[in-house]
Parts: sequence; structure tokens; C-alpha cells
Amino acid sequence: MPQGASLSLNQGPILRYSPPGKVENPDGSPLNGPLTFTLSLGGQNHRYTVSLIGEVKKE
Repeated sequence: MPQGASLSLNQGPILRYSPPGKVENPDGSPLNGPLTFTLSLGGQNHRYTVSLIGEVKKE
């Protein structure tokens, strides 16, 4: 990440990608729903969502 960037997530592993195309919590348990987070950089906020199959979309 660029210097000065910050995420609305905790430190450490956030997700784990596993076959066959699924996204899990770091402990291997299934996600309850999509993960949404914000990247703040240069006074701008960018919101992203990771789907249960690992697709990432900028909102």
C-alpha cells in the first residue's frame, strides 16, 4: 500500500482464498456475507466489496 493509506480493517489476515473459488475467514470458517472495507488515501475514500467467491468490486 502507498504511504499514508489506511484501511478500515484490523491488522493481520483478513480473508483466505480456498478452492473451489471460495473465500473464508482466516480460521477457515465460512463468511457470513460479503466483506466491505474502505481504503482512505490522499483525502479520498474508496469503498470495496469482496464477494463470497472472491470477486472484488469498487463501489
